[in-house]
Amino acid sequence: MKSLNRPLPPIRCEGCSILVGPGYLSKQGWPSPDHRGIVCASCRQYLDGAAAKGRNPIDVLNAWRRDLRTALISSPFLYSRVG
Repeated sequence: MKSLNRPLPPIRCEGCSILVGPGYLSKQGWPSPDHRGIVCASCRQYLDGAAAKGRNPIDVLNAWRRDLRTALISSPFLYSRVG
């Protein structure tokens, strides 16, 4: 029987791929604009700002996902996007 007291495993941010969860850079995650995952606090702030400037947050997020897919092929390092 599994214990209910175990913390949930961390989840990767859809925008920058950092781990989100207790004990990590971002303790809380928010639903991504397209509801396909979560975003960290920094990515959420940036996407909210982009929406306020008239940009489509889903387009911005999809561009980040595309950048991550191509960057991880050529580089072993994960990066974090800062607003």
